[in-house]
Amino acid sequence: MRHAIASAICALTLSCAAVGPVLQGDPSGRIDSFLGLCEADLRSARKVIEDNGIIKNLTHLQYMNAGGSKYYLLERENISKMITSVTAGIYSDYILINKKGTVIYTKENDSIFAKNVRTSLAGTPLAYCYGADGEIRFGNLDTAHLRTVESIYPSIAIPGDDRSAGVFILQIDKERVRRLLNEGSAILDAGGTILVSRRPQEEGTLNIPAAAYIEKSGAPSGKTDIGGGMWLRPYRRGPLELLILSGLR
Repeated sequence: MRHAIASAICALTLSCAAVGPVLQGDPSGRIDSFLGLCEADLRSARKVIEDNGIIKNLTHLQYMNAGGSKYYLLERENISKMITSVTAGIYSDYILINKKGTVIYTKENDSIFAKNVRTSLAGTPLAYCYGADGEIRFGNLDTAHLRTVESIYPSIAIPGDDRSAGVFILQIDKERVRRLLNEGSAILDAGGTILVSRRPQEEGTLNIPAAAYIEKSGAPSGKTDIGGGMWLRPYRRGPLELLILSGLR
């Protein structure tokens, strides 16, 4: 069943380009299915990481001399295969950070490998995922200062001791989320700023009618007419609280 859902979402995000067919109906269900798939994949990947002692092994390799780099390349290939086997094929990268904040694994991006989120990667979405509370977070969908980053970073905490704890992160191109939206719809934060839109140039800007409504009446409890042919509705998933706007012109 899970693979059928993943296949359907993959087909949807691949076929519905921003200039392609206009989707109909409330996008909340599509967004919820997509984020639900991400959550399931995070938990599946965490089990692989825990069962195979991956954080402990990779941290040890980083303490080794040049020989550690050779063994890391072999480990990276095996780890990537294991994680890919239990997740949907919709992610542009996998990233693993240990308890000390060091990136000890990345499937694709060598430029961040062995860097630390407390120093050279401070202020990035990876640093936010590392420092965020809660088991699962959707970095830069739930933090304002990262709203214009071109990827979304769902993450999951990996409990354990100093040698086995860390954070695992999925990197998703934001375009995949844009393709879940109808023409004229957008995902907003609680203050009315556009986080994701079918029109990328709008992202990071304040939607004035939505912001004015929120300031006057507070967040809507259900689908609400805010005037000008636009509707606002809440979307919640765990700690994530967003607004779905439709009727944009």
